[in-house]
Amino acid sequence: ETRNECLCAELRREQKASEDMAAQHGSILEQLTSMQHERDAAREDAKAQVKQAEVMLQASSAAKTEEHVKIMAEMLAQHGNQRHAAQQELAILQDEMSAIEAQ
Repeated sequence: ETRNECLCAELRREQKASEDMAAQHGSILEQLTSMQHERDAAREDAKAQVKQAEVMLQASSAAKTEEHVKIMAEMLAQHGNQRHAAQQELAILQDEMSAIEAQ
């Protein structure tokens, strides 16, 4: 009977450890999901900035001012940098999610 009690206690400890790990994984998944939402919002913001830059570029083309064209080029370059950073972050998030799902 003592052996059974020891085995039961061991099983309870393992069950608790498993539940703790599952809770931790759930928390990590929530954080990753939140980060993905933030990344998606940043991507949408970048798209809006590009659209705004395109509209401003058309207006500046009509006015043919060199300064406006320079500003648009800088905005488009900034968007390219933001997009690259978002793609890198997405790759990291996907790697982390794959690692968690593999566990």
